[in-house]
Amino acid sequence: MEKIKKAWAEFLPYERVFYVLGMVSAVTAIIFAAISFWWHNAVYIYQPAMCLMLLSQGVYSWRRSKIVAIFSFCAAGIVGIVYTVITLMEIFG
Repeated sequence: MEKIKKAWAEFLPYERVFYVLGMVSAVTAIIFAAISFWWHNAVYIYQPAMCLMLLSQGVYSWRRSKIVAIFSFCAAGIVGIVYTVITLMEIFG
């Protein structure tokens, strides 16, 4: 337990916030992705949660690895574009 506390103390305060935000959004995305097999409107919840998870991962990892952060930002952009397209197709088509 002491090792975990020491590792947690090394993080900056904003990194802690984004780490917790990423974990919460990851759990939300997993739960609603599983629910989407039965409830088709769950896509409107888990895709933004996935995008939020990727954005928080990018901010969280910016100080440690810029390549991972840039990849996370690009993946969040792709997920956001796909979500927008799916939503627009549902609305207009």
